[in-house]
Amino acid sequence: MKIRHLSDAHLDRAGGPDADGTDSTAALRRMLADLVHLRDLDALVVTGDVADDGSREGYARARQLVGGYAQERGASVFYLWSCAGLRPSGRR
Repeated sequence: MKIRHLSDAHLDRAGGPDADGTDSTAALRRMLADLVHLRDLDALVVTGDVADDGSREGYARARQLVGGYAQERGASVFYLWSCAGLRPSGRR
């Protein structure tokens, strides 16, 4: 079984650069693009602070980006949020 682990995406509602100029959405997209050659994958485990601000938009973007990557490989996705990530707005 081949498992890929991603941690602490820190996505937010805006989906662009934050006050410090950090663009977590762009960083996640670049990272997934760098891993595009890894085709043989059974599961993708996402841990930590998935949505930095706990927003529905941040969680939805994570599901869209990570889910699309995993679906292209036939892999399952498992989310294990940190305590900061367990906010009511992120629950489905």
